[in-house]
Amino acid sequence: MDDAHPQRPVHLSNLGLVLGHRHDSQGRRVDADEAVDRLRHAVRLCPTGHPQRPIYLSNLAMALVARAGGLDPATSRTTDGTADAHEAALAARAALRAVPEDHPQRIMCLNNLGSALLVRAGTPAEAEAEEHKEAEAYEEAEGDLYAAFDAFRQATTVTTAPALARFHAAQTWARAAAQFGDWTEALDAHRAALAHLPLMAWHGLDRRDRLDALGRAAGLAGEAAAVALNCGRPHEALRLLEQGRGVLLAQALEARDEMTELRERAPHLADRIREIRAFLDSAAPDPSDTAERARRTAAEQRRELAQEMDELTAQARRLPGLEDFLRLPSVDRLRTAAAHGPVVVVNTSALRCDALIVTAHDLHAVPLPDLDLAGDDGLTGRAVALLDALALVGRSPADAWRAQRLLLRTLAWLWDTVAAPVLPALEQLAPDATRVWWCPTGLLSLLPLHAAGHYPPDPTTPDARALPDRYVCSYTTTLRALAATRNQQHDQGAAARMLAVDQSDTPGLPRLPHAREEVRKLAARATPTTPTTVLTGPEASRDTLLAALPDHAYLHFSGHGTQDPTDSAGGALYLHDHAQAGPLSVADISRLRLREARLAFLSACETARGAAVLPDEAVHLAGALQLAGFAHVVAAQWVVDDACALQVADSFYEGLTSPPGAGLDPARAAHALHEAVRRLRRGPVSDPLWWAAYVHTGP
Repeated sequence: MDDAHPQRPVHLSNLGLVLGHRHDSQGRRVDADEAVDRLRHAVRLCPTGHPQRPIYLSNLAMALVARAGGLDPATSRTTDGTADAHEAALAARAALRAVPEDHPQRIMCLNNLGSALLVRAGTPAEAEAEEHKEAEAYEEAEGDLYAAFDAFRQATTVTTAPALARFHAAQTWARAAAQFGDWTEALDAHRAALAHLPLMAWHGLDRRDRLDALGRAAGLAGEAAAVALNCGRPHEALRLLEQGRGVLLAQALEARDEMTELRERAPHLADRIREIRAFLDSAAPDPSDTAERARRTAAEQRRELAQEMDELTAQARRLPGLEDFLRLPSVDRLRTAAAHGPVVVVNTSALRCDALIVTAHDLHAVPLPDLDLAGDDGLTGRAVALLDALALVGRSPADAWRAQRLLLRTLAWLWDTVAAPVLPALEQLAPDATRVWWCPTGLLSLLPLHAAGHYPPDPTTPDARALPDRYVCSYTTTLRALAATRNQQHDQGAAARMLAVDQSDTPGLPRLPHAREEVRKLAARATPTTPTTVLTGPEASRDTLLAALPDHAYLHFSGHGTQDPTDSAGGALYLHDHAQAGPLSVADISRLRLREARLAFLSACETARGAAVLPDEAVHLAGALQLAGFAHVVAAQWVVDDACALQVADSFYEGLTSPPGAGLDPARAAHALHEAVRRLRRGPVSDPLWWAAYVHTGP
């Protein structure tokens, strides 16, 4: 095929792209050279005004950037690399000029231009190594750097482009700004990235796409908060952290979020927003494959829909209670979560780690300099090691002993790196507080922070180095979730029924001899104000449980639970028919809307253990139950002993009924669990392995 053939440029461009991919995977310089040659040839064959020319120019720009070393700051630039970066910038600018401003493909050209300018600007290390050069060279590099930032900024505002493409532009912008130490620029970029999360993980997408969006954004909220703290803005750090984690958690597992609230109040408005978002997030038309008139028509349609989207969003924000629809919650709104005691949000990121102590009237940041993510003594290594050890507790006495020793070391480390630095500030800000809510992020959310301490402690010593001897500890997935549970309203005149599930003999699973006694004792506590429904044996099926939940305010499940550490929604409870109908999963529970739900007690293993792949989202059974409507949830982070579970459950419900014979008071849940665990600690099984697994989530 000679150069006169009309398909010649297409084949040259495709060959160049394939060679570029092989260079990326194998690192062969000859492939990078040939890719650039083929793409240059394709550009030469397309005259100015040709509809395919901007595509070939963009492909050439990226091939040149790749040959110059890409965006890796560790790459040393050669003279040839500098020339490639210069040519890449020229090609990217030419491509940008050839694409209409309202076309969704414009975002690709802006991203390519930003990348080319970043490479041409060099790295901070190079700038330091070349201090002998003239001031003009520095000014030129700085000009390239901020021109790159501006290109990425523009890319995030191309409303006709899919949300994912805009998110990627913001992410690249944020990383580059942080790499060069411009924290103000990095903060702008992180704001833009977080603003796109609600659109990337909407209910209009199926569950797999939402989880994929979560994976792409993992750790982003923590990075944004760390950048804000580097800028000296702790209030914004809290808001960004809350916004990023809240959106992911609520939307990924179909729990109650802003779109659900909007659908309940204005269904037609919610449906129209969903339709527009689905269209805008579909693939944009390729200018090379579309006739000029059709291309302009499609671009105009996307622009008009984007404008309509802005108008509908503003309309939604005028509804009572939806003032913060798809935007950052206000600081005042977040502080309502601390109306009854301080909340400690522990942010973890590679940049820095800090605790944000939130009270009803104040916010105080406490740096945690000894808390690192990487290294042999870092959070990542410790979390992986402990979770692996705890997963094997029930296999043999030797495995239990190893887990026991590792748990003790981890609890001491949590005290030294997190609790000890936080407590002095906490005692100063809230001197009379006896309760504290923890909101850990990242892999820290998988560890037993509530039990941090040096064991065995001396409970009679005023300076006891163990959190359970200082505070009644609870968890919250987000500040907004805690505030929402405080504001739940229930029908005080109706009987609050208890649903008790006994799965002591689940087919195909080991017997739990104490589970039946646990449910029997609970049923014996039934009162006229708290009648109890017991499901046991074959009647405790998956469908029966799901059908019964809306009619009960309380749930007690005594049986088997698991969490797949590789699946972000892999938590499950096993009912009698699990072999036929499947277990009751996190996704099943998160779809429920239980308006009268008050308290759930999961006397089962690993029901409060999240997945390491998405630790920030609390996508475990306890988190799903709270999002479904249960204000209080008691669960276990790892495998628990059957006999210990019986003792804890019995003591817990005794603490909920005060005075004896009265109905259950869910407001006492945290104190009841604290006292139940204290009794267990005072007995023959005082080791944290047997009591530290139990956690309370809620107000």
